[in-house]
Amino acid sequence: CPPGSESLVLDLAGTSPAGIAGVPQPPSAGFLEGPVWRDGALYLSQIRFSGNPNDADMLRYTPGEGFSVFIENAGSNGIALDVDGRLLTANHRLTGIAAFDPAEPDQEPDVLADRFGGEPFNSPNDLAVAADGTVYFTDPDWQCGGCDHQPVEGVYRVAPDGTVSRLDVTQTKPNGIALSPDGRVLYVGGSPTLTAHPVSDDGSVGAGTRFGGVGGTDGLGVDCAGNVYVTTNGEVVVLSPSGERLGGWSVPRVTNVAFGGDDQRTLYITSFGGNPETGQLREVRLNVPGLPY
Repeated sequence: CPPGSESLVLDLAGTSPAGIAGVPQPPSAGFLEGPVWRDGALYLSQIRFSGNPNDADMLRYTPGEGFSVFIENAGSNGIALDVDGRLLTANHRLTGIAAFDPAEPDQEPDVLADRFGGEPFNSPNDLAVAADGTVYFTDPDWQCGGCDHQPVEGVYRVAPDGTVSRLDVTQTKPNGIALSPDGRVLYVGGSPTLTAHPVSDDGSVGAGTRFGGVGGTDGLGVDCAGNVYVTTNGEVVVLSPSGERLGGWSVPRVTNVAFGGDDQRTLYITSFGGNPETGQLREVRLNVPGLPY
């Protein structure tokens, strides 16, 4: 985040999400998820209902140019950037966390973790990366047809040395996950509620408390002032760092959010739609920059 942005005051007056106009929307089969901004383009997953686990391509959206398929059958859901700038994916094809080199998308990805307790994960959904490279991710069974590789639909931590641990969270269906800008709070969404967990210096995570009174959440985003953007029940809800509702927008079948653009002030919103009228990708210009995923 740009220096001093933590002191900015978010102003939502007059903002509204608009569909990306003037470029082809992605193919109608499937839905968009897991966006991340990198070097002038938005990378995102397009998940289909075929296959078990569900098939998914990684797309690239370049403003002014449109969409292209970046990696076929990537198996990605949530996408983030690792400390080396690679496209780190919560990957349900590989049942783990896998990093793609954006300079060599045809190469096989580097798998950071694909098992816990000797068994595969279910269908990794979303992830967040700390400054030291620690990865936090959620593992529900949405994309694997109710599989039960793990005894719970859990939340996990992959330490910089590769050690995997399961966190103690209260969600039965964990979904979106995000870190505060200073890395001291881990937000975990899903069902039944959104929770905030303190993060210790060693990367371990404490017990969560209910945050913002929001339930049934999907993807999460965070701006540089620490506000949290929550996708839930057909809307994007914006919460202050203390959990106060600041506003939001109605977005049918919304799935996730990420900040991008040259100034990091464009909020991209993905949704679950089957034709251009549903606007699978939308954008909102804001006065506060945000994190790329």
